[in-house]
Amino acid sequence: MSGARAWTVRPLAMAALLAFCFLPAHSRVPAAKDENAYERGVPFVTDGEFPGGPCFRVAGRLTAESFFAGLKRVNTRDGVQFRRGKEILTTFPDEVLVQVQIRDLLCPDFVPGEGRKYLTPDEMKSLVMAFYWKRGFSLRKAEKVTPVNAFTQKIPRPAWLQDPDANLPDRYVWNFEVSVGAAGVPLTDHLVLVIRENDGKIVARVSARM
Repeated sequence: MSGARAWTVRPLAMAALLAFCFLPAHSRVPAAKDENAYERGVPFVTDGEFPGGPCFRVAGRLTAESFFAGLKRVNTRDGVQFRRGKEILTTFPDEVLVQVQIRDLLCPDFVPGEGRKYLTPDEMKSLVMAFYWKRGFSLRKAEKVTPVNAFTQKIPRPAWLQDPDANLPDRYVWNFEVSVGAAGVPLTDHLVLVIRENDGKIVARVSARM
């Protein structure tokens, strides 16, 4: 589906890929004063919420083969520069990979005793992801957005929740990998992920910002 700009979340159970987790590391690794390093790419994280709940955590990473290895952002008197050794880079590679993980989260306004709402597979199927490049206040749709991998992991219950009479729903972690065209895109642009319901309502938005 090369060229698609948005795609519906349709996770597949792929047991062989269970080790393929997209948990983010710390947002930026400080290399020195006025300098940031991106050895493992650009992480991002935010929280989303359906109207009235449930809530969920969106975390992931923008990567691209070995492109980010040794890449550093340096603040100079003339502005921001992206350097790999003595080389100065100005644009992303032709293609970047976006790794996304979505998991159930307790809503911040949850009141004990009222009953918690959990993120379900049916609710996940109602979501649509769209990617944009952001420059200043301007957004433009990303080109060549192609799903690469999708799989679901069931979260094991702790021993104290094994009571069959507890009637608790199963909980999952949904994982995705998406290829996004980035040819000629300046490194100063931000890749924005917007997650909407089928009716167009935005339930989460996050930016991978270098």
